[in-house]
Amino acid sequence: MSYKFGDLKWSQMSEQQRKQAGSRSAHMAKRAEAKERAQAHTTQTQPQAQAQAPAPTPSPAPAPTFSPQPTPSPAPSPQPTPSPAPSTQLGVSSQNAGYATDKKYYGPDGVTKYTAKQMDDKGWTPGYYKAKDQGGGKDNYNSGGVNSYGNTRQQQVKIDRTDSANAYAQASRDAKAAGVVGNRTNTGIDESAYYQKRMELEGNYSNNSAKNSAIERLLGTGQKFTNMDVNREWGGSTHGMGLYRQFGGKENYDQNYGVGTQGQDWRSTTENFQTRAETQQQQSDLYDNRMNYYADDGEYMQKYGQYDWAKKRQDGAVDNSSTWYENSQKNKANWSKSPYAEAYGY
Repeated sequence: MSYKFGDLKWSQMSEQQRKQAGSRSAHMAKRAEAKERAQAHTTQTQPQAQAQAPAPTPSPAPAPTFSPQPTPSPAPSPQPTPSPAPSTQLGVSSQNAGYATDKKYYGPDGVTKYTAKQMDDKGWTPGYYKAKDQGGGKDNYNSGGVNSYGNTRQQQVKIDRTDSANAYAQASRDAKAAGVVGNRTNTGIDESAYYQKRMELEGNYSNNSAKNSAIERLLGTGQKFTNMDVNREWGGSTHGMGLYRQFGGKENYDQNYGVGTQGQDWRSTTENFQTRAETQQQQSDLYDNRMNYYADDGEYMQKYGQYDWAKKRQDGAVDNSSTWYENSQKNKANWSKSPYAEAYGY
């Protein structure tokens, strides 16, 4: 029985469909199983279809036509047979029979096969390389200690390490270009609505008097602000965590950027604020895109699956995305029922 959501990526499914499918990992496993079954069915039916095809009816042989024999001419004088010119492309497939056919040959890796023309284009001799299980490939070495690429074991190890490092760097660039790198948004969560609601419900902004005063000053500017801004304005015990690095230190912040200074309006021109719900959704979209990039689309493993780090990277991305989705659903359920739901943007 086929999986009814087999044609859908996780990001394309509705909330109801996701509940029926279970977790992301379960959905991915079912999709993979459905694909394997479909491929196996196709493989089984092709030979049957070929076997059922009727054999072609042979054409009747034409009747022989008899023609009168011509009068034989005198035999010409024998001429010396010229010797064939030596080939300047010894072993190159264009000089061999079968160059224009679809016959394929193993390449140096002992796994991938190519037509004779493809081998020529790469500068390889068809038929020269062996299959990996017959002594070919880069991991098998002849009696002279050289593999099919002409490298010694030590040379091949060095080449493989360099190749893997370059591929890893390229994979990182690909992920960055696809927008699936990082786990935080570039926006700040506006907490001003939360503190206003807290004053309404509890009669203060914070139980800490110094922090309470800092929040009151920030609200007095009419600007949006984050909890980082609160800690920075408060100057509490967390100020050693780099809160003031961008301002050249705490003293410079207090004199030129804090509430009441000429630079206090910097937040309204340098930060992009969102509600907690908007930020949560943006993060969910990021993890959905990451899941699609590493797992659902399959292009990542097709390009980098030969490297040992590729599978680990894929598994990590899938696990993180699944964990994030489960936690975000719990947070959404809790926050939407909270007295601060409206302040959070729910």
